[in-house]
Order: sequence, then C-alpha cells, then structure tokens
Amino acid sequence: MIVESEFNKELLSKKAWVAYVFPVITLGFVGELIAINISLWLIPIPIILLLLNVLSLRSIELYLDNEGIWISSGIFPWTKGRNGIRWEDTEQGYYHQGFFSWMTSSYKVLVMNRFTSEKVFEISHMKGGKDAMSTINRTLERTR
Repeated sequence: MIVESEFNKELLSKKAWVAYVFPVITLGFVGELIAINISLWLIPIPIILLLLNVLSLRSIELYLDNEGIWISSGIFPWTKGRNGIRWEDTEQGYYHQGFFSWMTSSYKVLVMNRFTSEKVFEISHMKGGKDAMSTINRTLERTR
C-alpha cells in the first residue's frame, strides 16, 4: 500500500467562480423544463445533478510538493485520484491569457512533459492560474 505524504504540499489553485456558471445555467433550464412540461416529482433530479457537479468542480486542486506537480479531484472514494508529473520530467508550466481570463483572473493552465512534448494536463478556469504557473516555473528552475 502506497501512503501519500502531505509533507511540503503547497496548494496552488482551485477552480474559479467562472467554472460554475455554465453548469448552474444549464441545469437551471433543464429543471425549469422538467417543472413546466413533465412532472413536479422530477424536480429534485436536476438539483441533485447540479449539487454533484458543483462538488466535483470544488474538489479539483492544483498543487505541488517535493515530488512534482499534481492535480487531484473526486468527491467519492471511487472517483478520487490524482494526475501529475515529477519535477525531472517537467518542461514548463504555461497559462493561456486573454481579455476574459484577465477580467476574471481565471486561466487555462497546462504543464508539458519535457521528453515527449505532450501535455500532462490542461485545465481551464483555474483561479490565479497565472500565479500558479509562475510558482511552478520558479520551483522548476531551483530543482534543475
């Protein structure tokens, strides 16, 4: 059994408020359609789906430790997990900027593998993603 160490774990970013807008609007419309056209006893279904979606988005965390850069997510034991890359395999952290990202301080972040030039992960709407990538790149320079 592998025991994950919490030593030197530094939380860099979580999902920004922008990530919650689309699910709330979409499921709001679905709930309204169900209430108007189908049946009132089905109204709890979109509410439960919205709650699960919001909790799932809230569980996403970008963090680093002395081993590498990681993304963890999941609200149920069977959905919890992490994906990431070790420091020695990391090329660099990037963020996509634009007017909307600047206005909301919500950036799409991605980390590349140095040997394969593939994306290890790419996540949109990360709160303070610009600062998170700066921290990752500074740490990466210190480890090399």
